[in-house]
Amino acid sequence: MTNTCRVNHRPTPRVSRHQYILLIVLLLFAQGGITHAEADKGETAKFLTYNVLADPVHKEMRLAALFKILGESDADLIALQEVAPWFLDELKKEAWLKNYHYPQSEGEPFAPRGLFILSRSPVTKITAEYLPSRQQRAYLIVETKVKGVKVSVATCHLDSFLDQGELRARQLGIIYGKLKDAESAVFLGDFNFGDMEEPETSKLDKGYTDAWEETKGDDAGFTWNIEASKMALEGSFPNEPSRRLDRILLRSERFKAIGAEVLGDKALDEDGNVFPSDHFGLGATVRVGAKEG
Repeated sequence: MTNTCRVNHRPTPRVSRHQYILLIVLLLFAQGGITHAEADKGETAKFLTYNVLADPVHKEMRLAALFKILGESDADLIALQEVAPWFLDELKKEAWLKNYHYPQSEGEPFAPRGLFILSRSPVTKITAEYLPSRQQRAYLIVETKVKGVKVSVATCHLDSFLDQGELRARQLGIIYGKLKDAESAVFLGDFNFGDMEEPETSKLDKGYTDAWEETKGDDAGFTWNIEASKMALEGSFPNEPSRRLDRILLRSERFKAIGAEVLGDKALDEDGNVFPSDHFGLGATVRVGAKEG
């Protein structure tokens, strides 16, 4: 069959290089030539960890600020520590919670030993066990997805006593062992030791990237800041310094940290005595790329 058409002899408009590339991309999408995974190459995700303080001191003022930070973070993953029953009761009232999946037991939020994980994608597996501990500490691991990438997410609240470095090092080893078979892993929470403190620092798995160190270099990044926060000062041990207790660690060919920030570091009252928590929160922005090879 011969196709015929009427030829328009008006001058052909010039197409810029940008318009040409955009046209090719749209045509490939229409023909199924580009997969969603390839199209998503370079998109970003946000991770957040926050020790929210189990003590209900200044409850009304603190919760309003905490829930505002969490709800407006638009984070793909949120890990919380010191989640007490009263905190969960209030959290369940938040409208933004419907945007997240989280561990449940008998239809109720499950926060073993105060550990809680929120994920934009469904949670497909939950593991929670006690650690060797003087304070009945545990770990929580969930399997979920971040921008289509299957990931194991662990959170912790390691023992806090200053002289328990050996115990914290042992706890780290156990959690790393639970994550070893995951193709992609995120380990975030309250590690309760600061930079260069031993023996814990030597036990940090070098296969993981610290989001703060990767993007902020030598910036202190104190999330336990006794100079800035009276709440932290009042909760500190004798002679305890300000420290970077909270971390976001990444192990994945698909994740690369491109930003990090301290959250909740502004006082809520005129006297500077009340903060959202005695800890500051920590957020990280991560580029999610296509799998290499």
